[in-house]
Amino acid sequence: MERFDVVVVGAGAAGCVVAGRLAEAGGPSVLLLEAGHDPRPHLPPLLLDGWRITRDFDWGFNSEPDPLGNVHKLRRHKLVGGTGWVTRYALRGSAAGFDDWRTHGNAGWGFDDMLPWLKRLEQDLEFGDRAWHGNNGPIPITRYPELPSSAVGEATLRAYEAAGFPAVDDLNQPGAVGFGRMPMSSRDGVRVTTAQAYLPAPGAASTFRLRAGAAVDAVTFDGSRATGVRLADGAVIGADRIVLSAGTYGSPAILLRSGVGPKEHLQAVGIATLVDLAGVGSNLGSDVAVDVDCDYRGEAQNPPTFRYV
Repeated sequence: MERFDVVVVGAGAAGCVVAGRLAEAGGPSVLLLEAGHDPRPHLPPLLLDGWRITRDFDWGFNSEPDPLGNVHKLRRHKLVGGTGWVTRYALRGSAAGFDDWRTHGNAGWGFDDMLPWLKRLEQDLEFGDRAWHGNNGPIPITRYPELPSSAVGEATLRAYEAAGFPAVDDLNQPGAVGFGRMPMSSRDGVRVTTAQAYLPAPGAASTFRLRAGAAVDAVTFDGSRATGVRLADGAVIGADRIVLSAGTYGSPAILLRSGVGPKEHLQAVGIATLVDLAGVGSNLGSDVAVDVDCDYRGEAQNPPTFRYV
């Protein structure tokens, strides 16, 4: 049986960072497992184009029907880099939101606690000299101030202004409320994900290994101690430490298949309970948003800054 010091399950936004940071340490052997394929090192333009979203690698998840019977697509990408290939924006949560986590018993998750890490990951191309931004991180952040707004975009901004909302140059400034250009995780129109920014290059000498096309079925246990993971094809990989980074939908499913979760739910589908743990797979929520249709039916203006050779 293969064995590693650390196995990280899921090569999405979080998994790439965890595995990459451990590899930087140079000590432990690290295996990063991904159910999808690895598009590196020859990334296709449809992934790199930071102005567009591709759904070519979607998992195909759907929500349960809501009270009105509507079923929604749950967009998650199945490849190294994960849903980071869908993301275009780099908008932080509010400082009050972070502090609310801490208020509810999550020590170390307040805004002041998290700010050093938020600064460490970013290279803000406009406001990197401000106290709440970083300028040396691996993820470029820009609002493309040199690009003119489209006609419909400019009209929207003026409508916000007329309604009394203040203009904000930096929406990631703590306490910012108003309208402004969205910060984006790209440079010259080229999307940057944690797969590019944190993982060692393919073939680089390292204690790090990445295995694509390796869907994880469950965590294996010896008594109450996790000992490794079992893949969907039945292969078992041993590990001293297992990090589940399979996302909002993937990680709870792996835990439940492993026998970790609410006993009544596990019994209902014939899974032996290893740890009766309330809340696993429950309490899913979605972003609160309001869509406004301005009835614009003209052509879109695609920014001419996507330059990749």
